Amino acid sequence: MRKLGYTVTTGVATTGVVGVLEGGLPVKSTAKAQWAGQEVGVMHACGHDNHMAILLGTATALERMKDRSPGAPSR
Repeated sequence: MRKLGYTVTTGVATTGVVGVLEGGLPVKSTAKAQWAGQEVGVMHACGHDNHMAILLGTATALERMKDRSPGAPSR
């Protein structure tokens, strides 16, 4: 991930890894909630966004190489 330009943090929750890739557009949640008596920022981090990004990236890569892939239907 570092070679791809990500800022990488290891040891998150013991075995976790977080990779941050800065984009050209600032995007962040402005939602707030109370937790342990303090106001904190919140986000939706269940992983579905990551899974969709991975699937769309894979689909894009496969589409770009479809002419070189075996089993392409003849038309």
